[in-house]
Amino acid sequence: MLDARKKILYELKRIKSDVADWAPYLDEASQYYALDALAGRGGYKFRVMAYNRNIKGSYGIYILDDVSNESIKGRKMIMPSQQKSPFISDNRRQQNRNY
Repeated sequence: MLDARKKILYELKRIKSDVADWAPYLDEASQYYALDALAGRGGYKFRVMAYNRNIKGSYGIYILDDVSNESIKGRKMIMPSQQKSPFISDNRRQQNRNY
């Protein structure tokens, strides 16, 4: 999803868990890195947006500050509260896709 007005490129993630408990999957680090590079070439910021379609009105915005093969570090905002809190995803290897 592209928000041209705010110059943000979002990757949308439909998840089964609560957005407050979810973190970006480490196995997708190369994808996040590539999308961040692509967004940057156009002067855009890259964000991950996660939502659970069974929990209405709540979604998470994940700002990825450091992406490597070992961990993904950043900040998340759970909407509608808009409070930012740090997260580190270093052991969220995808075993099976349940979303």
